[in-house]
Amino acid sequence: MSSLIKWIVACLAVLTVYRNRYKIVNLLLGQYFIRKLMVRYSMQLPFLRDRLMQTTFKM
Repeated sequence: MSSLIKWIVACLAVLTVYRNRYKIVNLLLGQYFIRKLMVRYSMQLPFLRDRLMQTTFKM
């Protein structure tokens, strides 16, 4: 019975995070340091960096 309760709680937690995912992302990216780290790490991904540069500096 205890494992059933754990599964139910886990499913409810996942559902809550899924329903509020955009609020959570906005909360995290509202922090200067976390936003800075995300930009730094995303610019290390070649496909993302190239695509961003193409859109930013169209010729």
